[in-house]
Amino acid sequence: MKKPILSVIVFFISINSFAQKAVPDFSVTDIYGHTHKLYSDYLNLNKYVFIDFFSVGCQSCAELSPVLDTVYRNFGCNYGDVVFIGIDGYSDNTHVFEFTQNYRMTFPASSGNEGGGNQIFTDYNINYTPYKILIDPTGKIIADYPFETTVKYYRDTLLAQGLSLQQCSGNDFWFFSLLSESDSIVGEINADEKTVQLNMPNGSDLSQLTAFFIAESNAAVKIYGTEQISSETVNDFSQGALVYDITSEDGTTESWTVTATTSSVSIISEKNINIYPNPVKTDFFIDFTSSDFKNIQSELYNSEGKRIKSFTLKEANSLINISDIPSGIYFLKIRTDKNLFLVK
Repeated sequence: MKKPILSVIVFFISINSFAQKAVPDFSVTDIYGHTHKLYSDYLNLNKYVFIDFFSVGCQSCAELSPVLDTVYRNFGCNYGDVVFIGIDGYSDNTHVFEFTQNYRMTFPASSGNEGGGNQIFTDYNINYTPYKILIDPTGKIIADYPFETTVKYYRDTLLAQGLSLQQCSGNDFWFFSLLSESDSIVGEINADEKTVQLNMPNGSDLSQLTAFFIAESNAAVKIYGTEQISSETVNDFSQGALVYDITSEDGTTESWTVTATTSSVSIISEKNINIYPNPVKTDFFIDFTSSDFKNIQSELYNSEGKRIKSFTLKEANSLINISDIPSGIYFLKIRTDKNLFLVK
C-alpha cells in the first residue's frame, strides 16, 4: 500500500529585507517642488511614514488612490502622527500630476524620473505596484499591505499601531499672486513666519490688486472677517500689509501677513522677450535675442497655481515642448535677479 503524498503549498507575503533593520534614508521632490527627507523631516520628529509605491499605468494603483486619499484625510492631512507620501516609479512630473488629478491623490507625490522615485524603488527592492509600507519612527517597516480597496482596512491597521484619527489642520498658503491691470506677481511664501512678500513694479496701483491664491485643504480665507475669493476679491494694499486669517477644516485659524510694495523689481518688457506662438499646440519659443538673459530658470503653472513643469533656458532662443501637458490655461514665469516675466 502506497503512502499518500501530502503536498503543502505555502503562500506568504514578505515585508522585505528591511523588516528587521532601519530602512535607507531618502530625499524626494514632489510634483510641486517640495522636498521630503525621510529621517530629518519625519522619522526624527517621531512621525510614522506611510509610503504608497505606485505607477501611473497601474489600474490597481488608480483604484487605490482615492481610498488612500480618504485615509490620509482621516489622519490629519500629514499634520498628525502619520505622513503619507506617494512615490512613483519610472514616470515624469507631468504624468504623475495627471494621475493625481484623475484619481484624487492630494497627499505629496513624487515622480520616478524627476522626483527621485526611481532610486527609491531600487533601494527598497520594489518590483511591483501597488505596494504600501508603514515605517515607524525608528526606521523599521512595521507593516506592508496587500491589495485591499476599503478605507476601513487601512484605517483599522493604522489605529492598531496607536495612531490617532484627526481632522486636517493645514493653515498654509500653497500659492499666492497679485494681479493688476497689466502685471501679475507671484508672492514669496515663508511658511515658518506665516508671511507673503510681493514686490510690484514701480507705478503699480496698490489699492486695486486682485489676489489669486490657493490655501491648504480648501481652507476658508478671510481678511478682518470678510471672506476672500481667489481671483475675485480686490484688495487695497496702499495703506500697508493685510492680515489673512486661514481657517482649516478642523476649525483652527492662523494669521498670515501679506505685504505688497513697489520696488525696483521690474517686469521684463515685451521689447526684450518674445514668446510665440500663443496659444500654443506642442512647441513654443522663448526669444531673448534682444537682451542678455541666459541660463535662466523658468516655471510653468496651471490655472490653479500649481507648478507642473520647470526648465532652464540655456540659449537666447529656446524651444520648449509641452506636448505632454493637457490642454488648458497656463502661466509661464521667468525670473532673474531683478526682473520677472509672467505671461498667460
